[in-house]
Amino acid sequence: MDRHVRYDSSSDILTVKVQKIPCTVTDVFTSHPIKSILDMTLHKHTGALIQFNITGLKSNFDDDPPDSLRYNADEDTLHIWLDVVNDDGSGMCDLVYCDHMKNILITLNRNRVGNLTGIEIVGIGKLLETSIDISKN
Repeated sequence: MDRHVRYDSSSDILTVKVQKIPCTVTDVFTSHPIKSILDMTLHKHTGALIQFNITGLKSNFDDDPPDSLRYNADEDTLHIWLDVVNDDGSGMCDLVYCDHMKNILITLNRNRVGNLTGIEIVGIGKLLETSIDISKN
């Protein structure tokens, strides 16, 4: 499975590829759960998350971000809620990326039935300072 995390400082976009993009572009669609901030590419037939992009990370920390986006400076953690009502922390999560040396962790939060309810990025400050390609690890 091809997974990688990349931050482009010139465009201020964090791209996280969760799995390989299907051979044909017609098998995917893009959702925009948080307008101008979060784009998610999903498989048309299975609903599987293929990739997500977070735009304006550095600027959103300075401005007044939407309620669904929260940065905890003490923990250097970015929380993105896709479903605030059903993301009560009692569900499961999928580990997308973990770097023990840099203390970076990216997880996809799910509710009890497996629906995607949020994204959590621990060590976001460290991630924004470097480009990481975990497919090389």
